[in-house]
Amino acid sequence: SWRTDDGSGYVYDSTQYAVGYIRSECGESIDNELVAFPLSSACAKAPQTISAKKLIGSTVSVTWSTDSKSEGYYIYMAPSGKWGQEAYMTLLTATPVTGTTYKVKNVPAGTWQFGATGENCIGESDYSKPSASITIKR
Repeated sequence: SWRTDDGSGYVYDSTQYAVGYIRSECGESIDNELVAFPLSSACAKAPQTISAKKLIGSTVSVTWSTDSKSEGYYIYMAPSGKWGQEAYMTLLTATPVTGTTYKVKNVPAGTWQFGATGENCIGESDYSKPSASITIKR
């Protein structure tokens, strides 16, 4: 955590602000002056709504709402009642999904909850609230 006074009279705190140079979409610096912006205005957000529906066999369709700050979403599953406990979370997508639906195939027998995190260039959001539980029987 850092604190800095940029000479403007404002003190920036790293827990609330990000500081960097203004860059174009291609990454070139277009302004050599450091700027600070509130992290809350730039951070990816977890989806506000998430649902899971059992399809044929052991396939589950997960759908979620989008957030304008998120460039993609990581999809997770956990045993019912264990959502958010790191030891039980299983990441289902190696790269962020850009749509609003993801099909999970070959879900193991058991009762599961599904959810997502938002992701952008600042990083990954907290977990969404979990879906309702889905039971897969073999």
